[in-house]
Amino acid sequence: GTPSGSKNLPKGARIVMKEKDQRNLKETLWYADALINFASTMIIEACIFNTPTVSIGFPRAQRPLIDVEVTRDVVALSGEPVAESFEELLAHVNHFLTTEQTDGDIERDRRTVEEFVQFTDGRSWERTVEFIDSIIRKTTT
Repeated sequence: GTPSGSKNLPKGARIVMKEKDQRNLKETLWYADALINFASTMIIEACIFNTPTVSIGFPRAQRPLIDVEVTRDVVALSGEPVAESFEELLAHVNHFLTTEQTDGDIERDRRTVEEFVQFTDGRSWERTVEFIDSIIRKTTT
């Protein structure tokens, strides 16, 4: 695979998510009983599919990553929990596996998607790449 971080990419390289990878992600979120993540906006994608999430807020030294503005705002609006320990993580996952989502949970997911997602067609990554590419073209010409 391509190394992460733009400094490792050759000049003119493009990152393209293959259709099979998009389908895999969509199906994973659709069929998952829960999503465990770490300081990720994947919470938003999970809300599209009403998949409950829990963020890992430990070890303590890593906690500032969750407090980054966009992640903090997504966690706050979505109401998804942040586990402060492995035991809390297990408790949240067990709760997700044994408890049906409420109408309130689904409404919170809807509001999160409404707030953070302009498009739900799975093509935002393409628009983002095209936008960044247009900026690069403007600055290099």
